[in-house]
Parts: sequence; structure tokens; C-alpha cells
Amino acid sequence: MKRSLLPLLLLSYTLPLLPNTALARDTSLLWPGGTTALTLTPPPSLSGQTFEDIYVLPARAGQNLVPYWRYDWHTYEFESSKGGAGVRLFYYGRESDAAAYAVAAIREAYDRLTETFDYVPTSTIPFILYASSSEFQATNVFSVGEGVLGATDPRDLRMAMPFFGNVKQFSRVFTHEMAHQFTIQKVRDLAAAKGLESPVMLFPLWFIEGLAEYGAFGGMDPEGDYILRDLITDSKPAAGYALPDFFDGRAGGYIGVYKLGQARVSFIAEEYGPEKLLELLERSPALAGMALNGRPPPSSRTSRRPEDQNRADVAGEAEEEEVKVEGEPVIPKSFAHYLSIVLDESEEQINGRYHDWLKRRYFVQYLDAGQTVSDFERVEGLGGEPDSISVSEDGRLIVYRTIERMTGVSRLAIQDLRDPGSRKLVARDQRPDLESLHPVDRRVTSLRAGRLLYSGRTGDRDVIYVRPVTTVESEVAGKTKVEIELGKTERFVPGELIEIYDPALSPDGKKVAFAGVDLAGFRDVYVLTLSGSERGLLTRLTNDVWAEAELYWDGGRLLFTCDETESHEPNLFALDLKTRERTRLTWHEQPDRGPVPALGGVLFTSYESGKPDLWLLKDGLERRLTDTSSALLTAVPSAEDRLLALGFHRGSYLLFKLDEGSFIDERPSEGRGGAGLVVAQNLSYPRDPLPGGNPVYKPSATKNWRVEASAGAVIGPTSVGAAGLAVTDLLRDHVLLVNVAVYGSLKLTDALVFYINQSKRPALGVGAFHTFEPRRDKTFPDSSNYYLQREFGVAGLT
Repeated sequence: MKRSLLPLLLLSYTLPLLPNTALARDTSLLWPGGTTALTLTPPPSLSGQTFEDIYVLPARAGQNLVPYWRYDWHTYEFESSKGGAGVRLFYYGRESDAAAYAVAAIREAYDRLTETFDYVPTSTIPFILYASSSEFQATNVFSVGEGVLGATDPRDLRMAMPFFGNVKQFSRVFTHEMAHQFTIQKVRDLAAAKGLESPVMLFPLWFIEGLAEYGAFGGMDPEGDYILRDLITDSKPAAGYALPDFFDGRAGGYIGVYKLGQARVSFIAEEYGPEKLLELLERSPALAGMALNGRPPPSSRTSRRPEDQNRADVAGEAEEEEVKVEGEPVIPKSFAHYLSIVLDESEEQINGRYHDWLKRRYFVQYLDAGQTVSDFERVEGLGGEPDSISVSEDGRLIVYRTIERMTGVSRLAIQDLRDPGSRKLVARDQRPDLESLHPVDRRVTSLRAGRLLYSGRTGDRDVIYVRPVTTVESEVAGKTKVEIELGKTERFVPGELIEIYDPALSPDGKKVAFAGVDLAGFRDVYVLTLSGSERGLLTRLTNDVWAEAELYWDGGRLLFTCDETESHEPNLFALDLKTRERTRLTWHEQPDRGPVPALGGVLFTSYESGKPDLWLLKDGLERRLTDTSSALLTAVPSAEDRLLALGFHRGSYLLFKLDEGSFIDERPSEGRGGAGLVVAQNLSYPRDPLPGGNPVYKPSATKNWRVEASAGAVIGPTSVGAAGLAVTDLLRDHVLLVNVAVYGSLKLTDALVFYINQSKRPALGVGAFHTFEPRRDKTFPDSSNYYLQREFGVAGLT
């Protein structure tokens, strides 16, 4: 009994000893009022709680991290043309080709950020590359969820992220994470030069993430602009969706941390100059002085990792500087005070300038827009806020995905727009038979020819589900009532593909086209036959580095978006299903998204005007249909030649109806791709092939060990003491736990040594223990016969 309980006690006790800290890039769009929303909550107290609770992403018990895949890890160390300690890449064999594109993108980001930060990293960056998002979400290195795209550990600089099947997205997210690396290392080295611990944890999270967004985009991006414009012009204070002051650090969530942080950092760069951002980092040792509260600095330098011990100590050459105001040393009282010192203005002046900057930027855009959402009819009666929609051919049935704010559970519902009471639940995720419906990240539904199709992750891959749909209509009190019936579910596993993006049923419902990510990490177009003699046949239509997405069947061709463009932002393309000829339809520098056949042409959303509006490509001519200050993210044809448009307004996803009277009167212009020009020029991404014979990753190698946690105590002059130690390899696949407590004698020792291998499924563990406990012999009730019983043995975990 003792041995069977030990593994359970071990896990529940040792999880707190394995902190899994990370700076995480969470891109899920968040709503007001929920736990992940832009809400105003009291800021953390530096003296009352650990700042890591806000700044880092800790590992938590209860997450389902199942290692379905086997990895043959290799390492490849390379440097930048700018010098520095370089990157140590961890990759596995089947993603070697994707790693070649990743290395080229890493070099480019490293070189660019070296100039942006005026700094060359002095420590090698361990970077762990996964082929797909699904594999990344099952990593042992960090605790990550569906919305996290990349993670960085501020303690030992580990980074991890997937390839996405999209070089452009990889490059953008990697640049964000690499900006964290430059921030962490530069602040650390400057503090070490003064014998101080790194004060990076004293920077507010909005600054850390805002600086990373600024580094990735070079300022504000279209998404950040439409979110900030919405927040300023259409706030909802009662729900917590309101613009906080510059120094108000209570706003959380994606909007509050990432996008407001990006706006604040962009404001500093534009109003005070980008050199002030560097100065905020270069004078950061003053923040370490703030943390010391007047105590003398430690004499020892910040410790370095084993692999960095032989590297040149560049930080030691930094000049000894103190933060000064009017020639006198000043220790800031807070980050707001520190910012005021560096920018040489009062907090009130900075806040005033910030609000003026926002007004000049976004009120002008709001006033210049020719429409507002009040010009459109809002669709009521939905069962939540939809983030993705599909409609039937007649435009009456709609399938949409919603996300439950408090739990993060996603649901698919089908509903007739004429009868809100017809709504029926199709599926929900976070269940053993359906782990994820990929909220926000992609479309997963299609509705055509009396068939409802959706995809979601089950086990180690995405699976396709198909259900027949029938409706029965009736008239009750002059209103249309609709009963929706869903038939038996068919399940399709599309070969060896790991992920499925944007499925689209054929007009007859017998085939489905989608973008799929294979085991090598690349995304291509596939067609799966759903019925007939070739049922289950999977055909690959493309085989290239481009990231095809947002497919829609249009007669004998497929419409989709692709990054085979000059800017590598997605434009519209068409693929002839007979000749396999690929035709580019739009030629814009900004993204074009969501093509669907409608209004006699191709309807799509474009950012070409600097914000997401609806456009129409028809007979070789492009015409912008809307000009609203709010974001119209996607649209589909509906009944009676109307459109259903999904928009972002007042912090929420809303569905609107548009008709021809809702369109702006803008003259069509000739689109370069309207005549069907075939892509001919070479627009490929740079590629840096990996050399052969790269070393195999060995968890047992000393340089791959990490001490995750340690503690010790000795009480009094007698031999009473306790110590604990947790050691893992760099990938956290192997864990060694040691816990010893001695109570005056070696016989009175409570000790545990346990090893866990979590690199495979199932996780395995083995160890030995020695303990004791007080007992009483009741053979003679009148005698107090107490004794200590020693217990020792081995324990296992499966």
C-alpha cells in the first residue's frame, strides 16, 4: 500500500518544484468581461507577491500533455553575421527541410534586432523547433495552450515554437520571441556589469510584450490599429472595455498586454524617439537599485550557464553609469517614476502626450471612414459570439463557432437565421473524443449539399467529421419555425496529416478540399473523397513552401489565399482542378483574405486600405464595398443577394447583414490579377540548408542538464536538516527528483530519489525511498509501547 501511493504523493508534491517560466505569445482574441479579457484589476504588489505570477507562464497540474510523437532530436549551432553567441537549434529529422527555412529566418531576425537593440547577445540561445502547432502544444519544455504561438524562458533563455507550415508567420512570431531574448540578455548583462541581479522582472508585462510587438512589426500593425481604434471610439466601460491611462497597469489579456503595450511603446518611439527605448534598457540597473530598497548590491556577479562560462564577458566592459536627474543619483520609486526620469517629463505630461497621440492617430481614421456599423443590420439570436462562420447555398442555415469565456470551451452550433429557436449543438471540444476545435486560429466548418463538415483535433492529429443535415419548416403564428435534424456522423482520418485548415465542401458535397500540414511541417492543398468507390482517397494538389489557406470551392476551381507574393502577405489565388494551373487574382502589398464566390465575382476581405474592408473582384475589376472604422474580418453570401459579415466592434465579434444599399459608391479599378495572370517570377523564401552529420541530442550530456529547483535547511547544532533538488534535461523529457530530510540520525531519514522519463507515451518512472513513522504496539493496552518503524523500497510510475 505504501509503495502504490508513493508515485501519486510524489507528483503532487514535486510539481511546485518544477516551475515552467515563459514569456508567451498568446494571440487569441479576447472579450470584455471574461477572465482573459481587457479588464481592470488591481496591479501586483512587488512586496506582497511574486511578480512571476503576472510575468511568466507557470506549469500547472492537470493539463493533458500527451507525447503522441517520437522525435529523433539533433542539434545545430550557428552564428549571425553580426557576431554574438548565436543559436543552438534543436530539430528532428522529418522537419529538416522546414528547419532550413527556419534557420534563414532566424539569421535575418537576429541581424535586424542586433541593430534595433544596439546589442549582440552574449549567451547562446537554445531554440526548440516543432513541425506543427499540435506538437508544440504537447511540449514538455513549457506549459502552453491553444492560443500560445511561442514561448521564451527568461531564466535560461530556452525558446520553443512551431513552424506553422507558414514561413511568414514563423518569421513574425520568432522575431517577437527573439525580441524577448535581446531584452532579457541586454538587461541582464548591464546589471551584471554592476554586480546586480537582472531587473528584467521589474519591467511591467505590457512593456516587455509591447517591445516585442514593436520589434516584430516596427511599430503598429493593422490588427493593432483596428483594435485600438475600436477601443478609443467605441469603448464599453461598464464591461471593462475602456482605454486605461498610460501608467495604469491593470489591463490584462491579449488587448491589454500585447496591443496596448505595442501602442505605448510605439508612442514612445514616435514622440520621444526610438533611442529612448534603448535608453530604457540601458539605464535599467537603476531598477535593480529600486528593488534593493537601499540595501548594498551583492558582490557576486549574476551566474552564467555552463555553456557560457568560456565566452568573452562583453557585459563586463560596460561603463559604470548611474541614473541621474540634474546631476544627482536617483533610485526610481516605481517603473512609472523610472520612465519619467528617462523621458525627462512628469508622469502627467507623458500621459497627456499619450492620449493626444492616440487621438491624432485614431480619431482621424474614424472620421475619415465613410461608414459605421450602424449602417449595417446586426444579426441577433445567436448562441454566443461567433469567431468563424459557414453558410448553406441558400444562405439560410449558418454554422458558427463560439468560445465560452470562463472555460475556453469551443462549440459548434447550426441554426436557421429565420428561427433563433432552431439552434442545435453540433460539437464541443475539450472532450476525449474531440480535444480542440482550433478557436480563432482557423475555420473548421463547411456546409453544402445537405452536408455539414467540421474538423478538429483528436489524439495526435486533426480528423474530419461529416453529418447529413435536413430541415423541416412550418408556420406558427405567422412565423417560420425550422426543425434541424443531424444524421449519423462519419469520421475521416486524412492520411499522415497532422493539422487541417479551412475545409471546403465541393458543390455536390462528395469531396472536401483543405490545407493540410504534413509530418515535415509544410502546408499544402489536398482533396479528400467522401463518398463513392474512391471514398477516403486523399489527393495532394500542391507541394511547395507556400502557406495555402482559406479554401472555397468555386465550380471547377478552388479559391484560396497564398503568400507567394512580393511582400509574402497573402493574396487571392485560384487553382484549376483539371489542369492544376495556379492563377493569381489580386496583387496587393497588404493581406487579402477569405475569398468566396458571391455577387457574380469573388468577395474577399482586404487590408489594402490600411484596415479590413470587404472588396469584390468581378470581370477583372476590383471594387471596395465597405469603408467602416470597425473591422469586417470575413463575409459569406446569404439569402436574397445579401451578405453576412463577421466584424469586430466594441470588443466583441458580431454578425451583420449587408445588402447592395450598404455598399459605398466607389469606382472599380482594374486589378492586375483580374485578367488571370499566371504567377511566373520566383518569389521564394530564403533557405539555409542544414549541414549533414549534426550531432544527436543526448539528454545525459552535462551541458544539457538544468537544475530546475533546489532548497536546503539546517536547524540547530544537531544533525537535523533537509534538502531537495530537481534536475531535468534541456527538453524536460527526463526528470530527476531528490528529497532528503535527516532528523538527528541516519536511521531517522526521510529520503526519496525518483527518475521520470516523459519523452514517450506513457511516462515511466522508477525510484527508491526510505522513510519512518511512529507506531504503537497495542499487545499490552496498559503499556505505552511506542516505536519508530523504518520503511524502504522501490516505487514505479506508469
